[in-house]
Amino acid sequence: MQKWHKVPGNYREVRTQFHRQVAKGLQNSDMEGETADAALKSLGSVTRQIDEAIGEAEDTWEFLDSAYKSLNKWRKKLKRRVEEVGEDKNLDIDSKGTVHYKPKNLDDLEPEDIGPQAKRYKEIVKAHNDYIARVLEHATAADETLHWALSNDHNGRAKGFDSDGVTSMSDANQQRKQARKDADALTHLASAYENGGNRPSAEAVQKMADKLAQHEGDPYFAERFATRLKAKGTLRLWESVAGIDKPGKERFAATRDFQKSLSTTLATASHVDSPAMHQWKKDVIRLGPERFANTHHVIAPGEYYAEAGSAPRSVRGFQLMSSLMRSGEWDKDFLHDYGKGFDEGSGGSKKHVPGLIDFERSQGGSPQELWQGKPPHEYDSFLNYGRGSDEGMDPMAGYMEALGHNPEAAQDLFHSGKRNFDGTPEPNPDLDYLLRKRDWPAGGPGLGDNDRSYGYDELGHALEAAALNRPWDSPEDGLHRTADSANVMSQVIKEVADHPDLVSDKPGLTNSTAKMGAGYIDDLNRGVANFGDREDGQDLRDAAFGNRGPGHMSTVPNMDAMAFLREVGKQPGGYEILSAAQDQYVISAMKAHPDPDRELNILLETGAKSQGALDHARADTIQSEADGKSTDKRADLIAAAAWKKYAVSQGFGAAKGTIELPLGGDNVPSSASFGVPLLSGAASGALETHFNNQIDKQVLEQWKEETKRYKEDSIQSKRDFLSVSQQRVMKWLTIYQNTHGIDEGDRWSEERASRMESRYLDGDTQGDQGDGD
Repeated sequence: MQKWHKVPGNYREVRTQFHRQVAKGLQNSDMEGETADAALKSLGSVTRQIDEAIGEAEDTWEFLDSAYKSLNKWRKKLKRRVEEVGEDKNLDIDSKGTVHYKPKNLDDLEPEDIGPQAKRYKEIVKAHNDYIARVLEHATAADETLHWALSNDHNGRAKGFDSDGVTSMSDANQQRKQARKDADALTHLASAYENGGNRPSAEAVQKMADKLAQHEGDPYFAERFATRLKAKGTLRLWESVAGIDKPGKERFAATRDFQKSLSTTLATASHVDSPAMHQWKKDVIRLGPERFANTHHVIAPGEYYAEAGSAPRSVRGFQLMSSLMRSGEWDKDFLHDYGKGFDEGSGGSKKHVPGLIDFERSQGGSPQELWQGKPPHEYDSFLNYGRGSDEGMDPMAGYMEALGHNPEAAQDLFHSGKRNFDGTPEPNPDLDYLLRKRDWPAGGPGLGDNDRSYGYDELGHALEAAALNRPWDSPEDGLHRTADSANVMSQVIKEVADHPDLVSDKPGLTNSTAKMGAGYIDDLNRGVANFGDREDGQDLRDAAFGNRGPGHMSTVPNMDAMAFLREVGKQPGGYEILSAAQDQYVISAMKAHPDPDRELNILLETGAKSQGALDHARADTIQSEADGKSTDKRADLIAAAAWKKYAVSQGFGAAKGTIELPLGGDNVPSSASFGVPLLSGAASGALETHFNNQIDKQVLEQWKEETKRYKEDSIQSKRDFLSVSQQRVMKWLTIYQNTHGIDEGDRWSEERASRMESRYLDGDTQGDQGDGD
């Protein structure tokens, strides 16, 4: 309790230090334009989160103090009653807290007094036991309220802290009672629509969505709602709410809210360890292959089905369930079983209930026909009202999105325990199927021409979560790489390297693979540095690239690293992300080496080679796409070169190495946030701060100089683009020289300049060899 009492004050100290050491310095700097705007925006966001953290810490302390007083009150009452019982020599209390009549004075009583005493003590014992039972009942209720309040995420699906939580046991108890009442009322309302034929109005859908949103982070409410509706009732409810076509504005908005809140609520419920919830999860998987009556499909003349749910134009349980898995964090074990199935029974009666992946692979034929029907029985339902351009007809997309929010579950699915001859993990069969072999269907009929209608984004999210060990949409969490996450990343690199155009053939996958590459830019550089995959020099490379402890790929073959950079880097979005990551990684390397040494040499030279591979890959692709066409390659070249100004602003104070870049263009998200592993400094204390500040200052100065010399109209051709890129690479050396007072004519400087130029050009030539052509 005393520790929690100090937490608000600790956060206030964090706020003070942040303003003193970071905010004040940036506000007083001479940054201007978009760079300054981006930096100040980040400052405001951090400040607001610290203030919310202070508020939530204060609420938590007040509530815990109230809970302590409540529980302590009942403890004292119980203790006093136990002491009172102990003072009566004719009473005894056992280990379970039950009072018994055990007279010790019978020898002192006359025979005729024994009966009346026993009768009198019978009432006394009953009074004691009734009192103890009431106290324990109140204490248990207080404990349940405490558990409810601490497990209830009042903030729901929203990220960050929230300063509007409960502050007393009385408030918590009232809210818990209301949650139970709301769950039962909502179950009753939903039950009216779960059997089909009675589609709820937009107003009713919005009413259900609003009520779910109030409690979506509450496990008590979520479990009670889900288990009373049961698995089939849940799927029937969603089928009756969704339609076969995109509805009007009002109904679309209501259904969008309902889908998101129902998904988050069910995800919350999936973590509850109760028999009823375990049954719900198994039942929903059993229902996966079954067809559900299409409430909205009018049977044509001559059509007849023995059961409404047997209609070939009806969606399957997997399609309904997967479309409810795009929000919230689902239980790891459930996600495994949902994809791979589970065994039930024993002995001769043991059988396997298939999950989504196993069911799809066992059916043969194409996923397009499996999930949307064969002519003339194609069918359609509109099941995705959230992000993305698909209609939700491919259940694998929703499942991948759920994995994207649970890194541990994604790692469990994609982990490989076998090794290739070169020491890299052999591709996991499911990863290989989903990433390379599966013929991903469009997310709905008539969407085949829309690249964003396929589930490539969601596949990328699942891989990203597994490789970076954090939810794909929480880059602010930083990097938390482990041996399991590195195992998945190594597989992805091998798949991309061995199968050219795998990324370019799957629009939407670029962003995630690039962010994964950014998160392992150190290991990729280590692979780039080891031309010929030599064993000699390994100690130097391991030291230079920080290859210490878990979270690193054990080996990254040189050609694989080069091919990955080229295949991902040639794509719009992929180039910008990897270039910004490479830039920040090299800058961190300069900060980590206050003196020029062999480790810094290899870091600078390898950085030049990696950037050379990226620059030429992107420039060559833009050139090839423009040849013989009216495509404006100049616009693409300008867009590709623009990453630098945003990366500069993100570099200041980026202790976690998190960068946000605005992107754009066809098939490219509007922005991307990603983490970069930064090398830790060799200097410490004031010396480290001095070097870091000087390097940051030089980065800004060099960027200002570049913006004065080059405007967008300076880039007219591939040659201009490469010229700007080459000068940016050599600015690394200039920044280090200026920071440390090293003359350009110094032998070390001349050798570095020559070798960085050579390595940059190697990135082009070897990148061509490693692209798989």
